[in-house]
Amino acid sequence: MALVQLGISARMSAGTCCRSHRSIESWGAMTQFMLIHGAGHGAWCWDHVVEARERRGHTALATDQPGLGRDMTKDGEITWESTLSKLSADLLQLPGEVILVGHSMGGTLTAQLTEIHPKRVAAAVYLAATLPGDGESCLSSSREDRSTARLFFACDELGIDPA
Repeated sequence: MALVQLGISARMSAGTCCRSHRSIESWGAMTQFMLIHGAGHGAWCWDHVVEARERRGHTALATDQPGLGRDMTKDGEITWESTLSKLSADLLQLPGEVILVGHSMGGTLTAQLTEIHPKRVAAAVYLAATLPGDGESCLSSSREDRSTARLFFACDELGIDPA
């Protein structure tokens, strides 16, 4: 599988991560993972990953972002800042260093959490994730993307009639 860490692509085998291309299992008896889902998901999308990590003696935390999954935060109360605040609190519940894994829009959140808590993040893994540059948003960085998925999720913003 191909993983991206902080904008650098590398070809990896299953079970390896971006830290010197070593096996995750070689990092120690227990590694902590925080799994950050994308905009159309909830913590449920990581269920199999959490189980697989825990079978190997690691800790894996996947939580719902505000208004997604089972989280009942009302739409009017959800902001980017409230999402970062919630994920920061989740991260700080875990003792020591954590490997962040972000999928889709979770990549942008992963990058920001890494900037906010640099001493707590051992590695950042971007799994089919957005990673906009400084001053860009998830949507602005996807405007160059011509994929069907982008068209499906951004019809209104792009002035496209879904029909």
